[in-house]
Order: sequence, then structure tokens, then C-alpha cells
Amino acid sequence: MEKNESNEAIELKKEIEALKKDFLKLGDSLEKIVSEKIEKNFEDIKESVKAKISQDNLEKLDDLKIKSKSATDFLKTEHEAHPLLSIMVAAGVGYIVGKISNKI
Repeated sequence: MEKNESNEAIELKKEIEALKKDFLKLGDSLEKIVSEKIEKNFEDIKESVKAKISQDNLEKLDDLKIKSKSATDFLKTEHEAHPLLSIMVAAGVGYIVGKISNKI
């Protein structure tokens, strides 16, 4: 009986590890999708306003791009530390970006 419970515990640990790996893969995929969407939206916005704003404001827009890259890098490290939480956050951010994109 004890050996059977031990085998079940080992199998459960293996399944938990497999789930963790799946969550990490899912998080990586979500991160890539969100990053690409942010980059595309940023470039689309920049192109649409390029002729309408001054060079100084274009430089500020480039600074914003650098800051968003920094934030994306921070999110990546947080994702690695807390994969489940980061998946939920990425889904929420993706939803918000999608809503904003539809309004533009």
C-alpha cells in the first residue's frame, strides 16, 4: 500500500513538473504575441503621426519605445519567476491592447 502511494506521489510530481513546463511555454508564447502586438501598434501609431508632430516629439516617442522594451524585459524576468501570475497578467494586457487597437 505504501509503495503504491509512493508511486502515485512520484507520478503526481512528474505531472506537476510537466504542467509547469507547459505554463512556461504558454507564457513565452503570450509574451511573444504581446510584444509583437505592442511593437506593431507602436510603429503604426508612429507612422500615422510622424508628419503631424515635431522632431522633439518623435524623439520622445523613441524614448517611449525604449522604455516599453525595458518594461517587456522586466516582465520576462517576472514571468520566469512567477509563470502562472504572468500568464494571467499577459492575458489581461492582451485584452486591453486588443480593445485599444479596435478603437484606433
